[in-house]
Amino acid sequence: MHSEKYLYQDDAILDIGCGSGRTTFTLYKKGIQNITGIDLAPSMLNEAEKIVHEYNQDIPFILGDATNLPFNDTSFDKAIFAFNGLMQIPQRQNRTLALKEINCILKPEGIFIFTTHDRDKNENHLNFREQGVKGNKIRGFMSLGIFSLPGRYLPPYPNTT
Repeated sequence: MHSEKYLYQDDAILDIGCGSGRTTFTLYKKGIQNITGIDLAPSMLNEAEKIVHEYNQDIPFILGDATNLPFNDTSFDKAIFAFNGLMQIPQRQNRTLALKEINCILKPEGIFIFTTHDRDKNENHLNFREQGVKGNKIRGFMSLGIFSLPGRYLPPYPNTT
């Protein structure tokens, strides 16, 4: 991920589906100190907490569900859902609900960064991409390495269109 292009040290970032903190710890080590991890699996969060204590880091890890995020509206500048996590949520209506929740917790100019499988040949995925969530900050669905802003697609790599 080209985190320097989209993520800044003073951003409030939510790492959704953080697991044991793979992405969370990487960003923390890059200087992003205001990062929170959230995951549905207590066992993964226990592993993350062990690492936090071992290295004396100040990263909150919270048990929670992407379809019902326990944060106030407009709490975060950026949200990340890495490693195809969004598409691991069963059923389209639940994925849409997660997108609505992410939309709520992002600030007005917030950015949602996520990865997903290349499902261009799958009719259900194409419909999901085109439908999106109306009236929100999450637009421009593509198949790989997604970076979205209000109303415009950001390419996943510098100098690409």
